[in-house]
Amino acid sequence: MDTIEKSKGNKIWSSKKARSFNQNWSSETEVHELLFALVRSLKPDNVLEIGTFEGDTALAIARALKENKLGHLTTTDIRSFGQEMFLVDNDVGEYVTCVTSNPVEYLEQQQSGSFDFIFIDGSHEYKEVSRDLEMSDRLIKDQGYIVGHDAIMIPDVVTAYTSFMEKNKDKYKDIVLDTYAGVFILKKMHG
Repeated sequence: MDTIEKSKGNKIWSSKKARSFNQNWSSETEVHELLFALVRSLKPDNVLEIGTFEGDTALAIARALKENKLGHLTTTDIRSFGQEMFLVDNDVGEYVTCVTSNPVEYLEQQQSGSFDFIFIDGSHEYKEVSRDLEMSDRLIKDQGYIVGHDAIMIPDVVTAYTSFMEKNKDKYKDIVLDTYAGVFILKKMHG
């Protein structure tokens, strides 16, 4: 597996090179480990991922669900990047449903409060990140968690997250982890 090292100051993170693109769109390996640990610890029943890409973060989440012997992941993306076969090949297919049509239409059809844990790493444009946060706010249960990637690295993600928290500061407890690209963790206290 080809990896790329990324650094900030004296800290180094790694990420896999994309399997089907000449781009480094995969989140850091350490973020995969963080997602695995969070899902193992929190033991959610219903998990949603917005932005599957090739399935690396979905694999981390699904492996945790498999070890928990509890829960199911629905992961969404605008099209197939080979993620469904990747997850099946890694023996977690029964823990995952891949939605590769229009994720917005799928999410709009879901009942409010349907998910215990949501991971956002889809579009990185302000309008779409804001939409994903607003949809997640509707879909997450009270006491549920919304986690997102690129909370430090990508200006549109930072701005969308900051705007969302300004409007919802009384609803959520939050923290931004200073990983390479940044990870936010929100806990919904009440609707």
